[in-house]
Amino acid sequence: MLLRRLFLATLALLMSAAVPAADQYDVEIIVYASLDPDTGEEYWPALQSGPDLASAWYFDHTPALQPLPRKAYRLDAITGALARSRQYRPLLHFAWRQPGWERNAALPVRINIPLGSALPVYPESHPLRAPGTVTAPSGLASESAFRGEMQLLEGTLMVYRSRYLHLVADLVYQERLGPSADSSPYGEDGGIVYQPIRLQQSRRMRSNELHYLDHPRLGVIARITPVEATEASEDKTEETPDSSPTE
Repeated sequence: MLLRRLFLATLALLMSAAVPAADQYDVEIIVYASLDPDTGEEYWPALQSGPDLASAWYFDHTPALQPLPRKAYRLDAITGALARSRQYRPLLHFAWRQPGWERNAALPVRINIPLGSALPVYPESHPLRAPGTVTAPSGLASESAFRGEMQLLEGTLMVYRSRYLHLVADLVYQERLGPSADSSPYGEDGGIVYQPIRLQQSRRMRSNELHYLDHPRLGVIARITPVEATEASEDKTEETPDSSPTE
């Protein structure tokens, strides 16, 4: 009996190793802010540097990052629930398709939402395309790219595959505090002081599951789906016969 179990376990391992990993993945992301975080008297220092924006890519910099249409989104119900909540504010909801890169080949996606944008931002209203003055990544130091016009949300998201899928997030959210004060260490725009909140995390993920990156002020909800699974689900839906009564 023991030998049989060992044989079956070995056979299952060999079969799973023989199945090729997906070449393409659909990545869907929701970024949200907490409106009433329970952080007590916690102090958030002013940032001395920011995410490495100079090495990140807008969608129109490379065909390897393909933005998905809204009809392909699967997390609209979650965005709607966040928008109706008094505790959270959805900032960004978007999705893209990319290869299953290894870490040293992965391309970070660049995020930037200007202050005053209608929230949540979808690709139709702000398609995360490069402004006319921005060029492709040049490898410059992160500080040189970060110190510019203040953005409500700015940073990078990167997905890569090793033994598991991984999501790496480095985001800065400007939380509104109120009218400016001479003693404030934070940045301001139009006489309003904003406190920078940075979320910098890496998370191991499983495909087809929801994952969360937690922070007292800022959060990310992510789902990564192998393209084969996505297309199989769509094909099955299209092939389902119409069960409505006929005359």
